[in-house]
Amino acid sequence: MAAIEDLIKNIADPRLREQIAAEVAKLKAGKKFGLVFEEHLPELVRLPSLPARAGARVLKKSDDSGTLFHVVAEVNGKKIRIAPEANGPEEVVERGSVVVAKAFGEPMYPALIPIDAVERAPGKPWHVLINADNYHALQLLLYGYEGKVDVIYIDPPYNTGARDWKYNNDYVDRTDYYRHSKWLSMMKKRLALARRLLSPDGVLICTIDENELHHLSLLLDELLPEYDKQAATVVINPGGTFGANLSSVHEYVIYCIPAGKDVVRGRPLSTEEAGLFNRSDEEGNYSPGRMRKRGSESLRRDRRSMFYAVYVDEQAMRPVEVGPELNLEEKPSLRRKDGLLPVYPVDQNGIERRWSCSRGTMLEEIRAGNIIAERNRKGVINIYKKERKKEFRRLNTVWTASEYSAGDYGSRLVNTILDRANAFPFPKSLYAVKDTVGSVVRERPEAIILDFFAGSGTTLHAVAVLNQEDDGARRVILVTNNEVNDEDALAQVTLLRRRKFFSGRVAAAGGSARRTSGLCGAKKSM
Repeated sequence: MAAIEDLIKNIADPRLREQIAAEVAKLKAGKKFGLVFEEHLPELVRLPSLPARAGARVLKKSDDSGTLFHVVAEVNGKKIRIAPEANGPEEVVERGSVVVAKAFGEPMYPALIPIDAVERAPGKPWHVLINADNYHALQLLLYGYEGKVDVIYIDPPYNTGARDWKYNNDYVDRTDYYRHSKWLSMMKKRLALARRLLSPDGVLICTIDENELHHLSLLLDELLPEYDKQAATVVINPGGTFGANLSSVHEYVIYCIPAGKDVVRGRPLSTEEAGLFNRSDEEGNYSPGRMRKRGSESLRRDRRSMFYAVYVDEQAMRPVEVGPELNLEEKPSLRRKDGLLPVYPVDQNGIERRWSCSRGTMLEEIRAGNIIAERNRKGVINIYKKERKKEFRRLNTVWTASEYSAGDYGSRLVNTILDRANAFPFPKSLYAVKDTVGSVVRERPEAIILDFFAGSGTTLHAVAVLNQEDDGARRVILVTNNEVNDEDALAQVTLLRRRKFFSGRVAAAGGSARRTSGLCGAKKSM
């Protein structure tokens, strides 16, 4: 299509050119380019608190096949007559053996029902845990939080083919021909709602591995075209996985940042790093950063436009002017210019390297007073730039710190807190989540953070630690998509209360926790 549009530009007749361009525009409007996948039928949500009345769609509780029935009539108070929606014989069943199911898009009125509250720090902001299908929870959150969320951090199912998530109440495995399109359908519905919750400078962060990395990247491009996307590689399993061919040690963190916004920061500088900014002028502390390029791509021949003279006033030891860019065959002249000494990017071994910026940029920095000259012990003059002290370091795209290990600081940590093994599958490293979310909210002490694939609750734990560090009042909204059954959820909360986890971890950060649940009154125990 792009080639056709280029050819249209070459049509001499303006009327014909406009007509053909208009027809092509119609064709483009009706045809999708980019990510193409089989968008599946609406998902179903079970509503156990709704009565199974005549005409309702129901599923059998004992049947995992997902076969849908409709209630034909009520036999008596305890029994109903049902028939398969795909044709088949009617049968009479116990009313309690079925559960009402509705498809996404059908009229329904979801509501949150308060279930419990744990308060450890009166007067501090509340965190909220919602136990519900995350699609409907997002719909509800739009009423109060549209355009107000600073960070959405999600760790969705990775769709590895190991039956690690459900679509329409059925586990999706590697044999499912449509497993990728089902995953994309599930994610598209939720991300379309989630983007409406982001504030104007809000950031969406997704973790993912190679199973859906490329599909998710294309989906994000489609749903958030006005956002810049950057990905970091995080080493979460230094020992690697066992299996054929390559051993995987990493996963990815995708940042979706409003275009043109500079809102992501790394960790605060350590005491040692901050100590490097030990010089000062009228604008504050700085550290001299060498302007001669070092390492790879640092030779003169690597960037020919970055080899030129910087002219220095030796008496004041101050850069004043720059010379013209020299071609590769030109030899640098040591002749002074108006009494100024030329300095080239030549190292102590006489190797011709290059400056780290263009001639124009160097001149701008000199006139701004940001470039300094110093003579070393051997009498050689070096050129430096005043690197201003920053509170945070810039994040790189590869994270290798040992505390990002999901085994040591994810699974083992959660197991220790809950005093049981395998409490949650594959919890994230607390410190990986802390640095990921913190990269956006460290300078936002009252930020709102949303995680609608809450899992083990590591996002809340990470924000609690951030709040503890700077006495922040950041709030977290967690939505759990029933990652554990009701029996396990009740047992885990009992343990948390007995061990005062909320007091030691959340309240220390100025937090208390409320839990709400339900869709159409579907109250669930905790």
